[in-house]
Amino acid sequence: MRKIIVAAIILAQVALLLVMAIGRERIVRHGERVWLKTSPVDPRDLFRGDYVVLNYEISSLPKASWSEELAAWLQNEANQERSLREKTLYVSLERGPGDVATAVKADLTPPASGLFIRGVCQPRRWGWSQNSLTRLHYGIESYFVEQGSGLELERGRPKGIGGTLRVPLEIEVAISKRGEAVILRHRWAEALVIGHVKETVKVDGEDGGYDELLSLQVYRSPNAEETALLLPADLRTLTLVCDQQRFAIGPTDKEAADRPFTQDDIRIIPPTLTGKDIVKIPVARYHREQWFSADGSRVLGKSDNDWQVAIIYEPPAAPPGLPDELLPGLCRRRLLSDDAWWIDRNAD
Repeated sequence: MRKIIVAAIILAQVALLLVMAIGRERIVRHGERVWLKTSPVDPRDLFRGDYVVLNYEISSLPKASWSEELAAWLQNEANQERSLREKTLYVSLERGPGDVATAVKADLTPPASGLFIRGVCQPRRWGWSQNSLTRLHYGIESYFVEQGSGLELERGRPKGIGGTLRVPLEIEVAISKRGEAVILRHRWAEALVIGHVKETVKVDGEDGGYDELLSLQVYRSPNAEETALLLPADLRTLTLVCDQQRFAIGPTDKEAADRPFTQDDIRIIPPTLTGKDIVKIPVARYHREQWFSADGSRVLGKSDNDWQVAIIYEPPAAPPGLPDELLPGLCRRRLLSDDAWWIDRNAD
């Protein structure tokens, strides 16, 4: 009798695995395929090969994407405390350039038509505020890859690229008509991104010693729509952030700030094919608890340390002095050289 029970349990487990495999294959074959933007946030499983834990852009939903029903439900304090955990939500997606999908609406019920994905607020991991709903899981957060390649994805950049550069990772998924998703493959996004790198350099002169030289890094994938940065010689479009303090890298006088830009201020970024193609521009140096301009001629500000550092690229939305024909391809959005979780976002 015991043998029969054991055999029945084994057969039930095998049958369950077969049902799961068949269901997954059906989604792969017949599901609608889109790409989702994501960044890897965890390393690997030593027992099951390399894998990367993924955090998708659609894992965080701003208030603007909530339906009226969801917004009203979230405002109910009892629901926030008791029911949000393990709550299923349905997120409508819109396909954009490169077949990359973005979230347009989150609701408590599936939409009548259109592409959507089903997500769940995880127990003890959900996040909610007046303006955003975070940490939604869609069942596609663990991505198993070939042995040895997980670390490359976890670092967020192709092999051979160093510093703090993080190239956006995109995941192709197949989504069933019920909102179930299955991972298919990944690719590095076509993008222009910045990072930074610090190097120890010897100081000339009587005092001697060593400084930390901070350089901006710029990466551009071959097919990125943005191909240039607005980087005048005085670097007034860059800001240094160190230990919650912000220092203007360029001159701070009003005359310099109001000076019109010229065509010479547009820095064309060549495609990055290898690590040697990374554009590197010295922007500042740290010496004896002070930040200086890269050439050491001007003091930017004082800081007790140099270990929490980021560079912000903040060009004007409409650069004065530049005709419209020079603007296509120019990156006019704000870029950050690191994830910089420590930056006070309220100061932005």
